[in-house]
Amino acid sequence: MQQPAEGRTIGISDQYGEWGEADVGFIQRSDDYRYSIASENGSGEDYDWDIQGIVTNSRIEDMVANNEKSRFQGAKTGRSHSEVFRYDNVNWESTDGPVVFIDHDSDGGDSGCPYFELDDDGAYIMGVHAWGHNDETQAKGNTIEFAENVLDVVV
Repeated sequence: MQQPAEGRTIGISDQYGEWGEADVGFIQRSDDYRYSIASENGSGEDYDWDIQGIVTNSRIEDMVANNEKSRFQGAKTGRSHSEVFRYDNVNWESTDGPVVFIDHDSDGGDSGCPYFELDDDGAYIMGVHAWGHNDETQAKGNTIEFAENVLDVVV
């Protein structure tokens, strides 16, 4: 979500959950805003990429097998189109739940950014960035399917 003009809010913090190292939250937007991917240059515009749904864990497995790419939108490192190279479907009750790895050089301040796919209808959220991996030259995040389960919400 993008920061609104001064003095306006985008919504309220609706739910927060912590499951091991999965530190996730959800904001219920106000009626004045829509869920979409913010512009790359921070101009306050968006690309009309409304969020249409999620990329399931099984789709992530297919992306890894087929060397497909995902988009990454970091607050510090910006937007990239990077290979999804690994998926760990660890025990849902483990310290961090299912995670996805992409080949993107993340930086401090990127946490919470989306990994997503695009099609003609809009954006589909794959995961939420949480960690740097391999000396920070790669990115690792919880899958959005895991976050939905922790928070008991549907994106």
